[in-house]
Amino acid sequence: MNPTVRLHRKLYSKTAIDAAKAAFEHLADISVVRDTDWYKVEFVDPDPDVQEVIAHEFANFALAEVVESVKK
Repeated sequence: MNPTVRLHRKLYSKTAIDAAKAAFEHLADISVVRDTDWYKVEFVDPDPDVQEVIAHEFANFALAEVVESVKK
């Protein structure tokens, strides 16, 4: 089963998710699907060294992007 994470649209911007996707694309094929209130992010064929943590690290990175955008 591929790692996945759901990110709520009120907390995570599409811009932040796109930045995280660009930063993590060397570690997995990343699919982002927008649902009504959520973005579902799936990591296909992740690097085995990061498979257990990639979803959480991706969410942390995206959240940091949101924080940085609010500071501006």
